[in-house]
Amino acid sequence: MMIYRRCQICGNCPCTCGGWCGFGCALRGATGATGPAGPAGATGATGATGPATITVGGTVTGEPGTPASVTQTGDVNAILTFTIPRGATGETGPVGPTGATGETGPVGPTGETGPVGPTGATGETGPVGPTGATGETGPAGPTEQVL
Repeated sequence: MMIYRRCQICGNCPCTCGGWCGFGCALRGATGATGPAGPAGATGATGATGPATITVGGTVTGEPGTPASVTQTGDVNAILTFTIPRGATGETGPVGPTGATGETGPVGPTGETGPVGPTGATGETGPVGPTGATGETGPAGPTEQVL
């Protein structure tokens, strides 16, 4: 049984693109054996010499909204500097828990003495205390004659 196929390149049956697509709609029979390989082609031209070394020079933060970029300095020993734009500032996060109390610091120097304040009001007189013990009798004093 022979199979007809519509050409997948030009879409026609019979094919109008010459059947080079391999899917022409011509009557197709059994596939034959593969032919021998052709001769090797000519060697192509030598390409340009690339850098001897590539070093990442650093990363720079660009302004928000600017595109990312890479700048190369040097040809034989290339140094690449990457510029990455800063993102938009995010929302403020929640307040964290209070941290532990730190150690008490050293006592500071004593300050100057302040001025003397005003005398306070006199308080009430306190109760009379108990009578003290009788002391020793002292020596007799001189006597006088009364006339």
